[in-house]
Amino acid sequence: MSGMVTGDPVYRDAMGVAQAETGVRFDLESEPAWRDGPWDELGIAEVVWDLFDNVDDPVHADAISLGFKPIHQAMIGKQKTTPAFTSVFSFLDALASVRPGDVAAIGSLAAAATLDGHDQYWYAPDTARYTVIPADGSCVYDSVGGHLLQTNDYYGAIPDHEIGNKFFNRVFCRVVLPATGSWTIRARPVDVSGDPLAANIYLMRAGTHDITDDVVASISSEALTVNGPGGKVICFAIGSLAGPYCLAVSVGAAASPAPAISPAPPLGDG
Repeated sequence: MSGMVTGDPVYRDAMGVAQAETGVRFDLESEPAWRDGPWDELGIAEVVWDLFDNVDDPVHADAISLGFKPIHQAMIGKQKTTPAFTSVFSFLDALASVRPGDVAAIGSLAAAATLDGHDQYWYAPDTARYTVIPADGSCVYDSVGGHLLQTNDYYGAIPDHEIGNKFFNRVFCRVVLPATGSWTIRARPVDVSGDPLAANIYLMRAGTHDITDDVVASISSEALTVNGPGGKVICFAIGSLAGPYCLAVSVGAAASPAPAISPAPPLGDG
């Protein structure tokens, strides 16, 4: 944003005492980044700069010059209100809704950075990030990909003071509320045979500060109550402070009892 305000494509990140040292210096216009999908911080920065600036770049399919206003509108509009956990994909979706006439140009620029073909929920025909949970109280044990629904420790365990970090160590789910009312999301750790066990897990809801607060306790179940009208989409994530742990996840009417865990659920292949 500072580069857009000043018209300067050079990204700088200060460090050291009193931020007196330049830790990173990168020209978003002339120094090509890897542009390797949603994991490439500088690649995403280049895409946002190319959306903004008035310099075309055929190498990166940049034939669009939006200026600051549409980007700002996307950020304070749909990117702010999306039910999903925000990402570059929810941003591109929000921007497309602000500038429907530029959808093709936005898509071409995103494709050049391996960011095309996803909706706000990080869904594409060959990639799905969220497991859909029915709101009928039944337990779900398998993920969207047919594997075990489980937390991970790809980047090390999540410490209790960094529950917002290590994004993909979590399980991501979404549910469409079938009717107006209160609904309870339940997550219970289970072993690979489906038997309940105690573990340090927690639930967090996208777009809110709603998070279960006993993240350092060894528990057998976590629950989070949500309210809303019928048709409302609720996205939530489940993390663990150690693990990985398999999960049984359900969403049901708040007044309903927790569903029983099957002793032999149809677990995936992990």
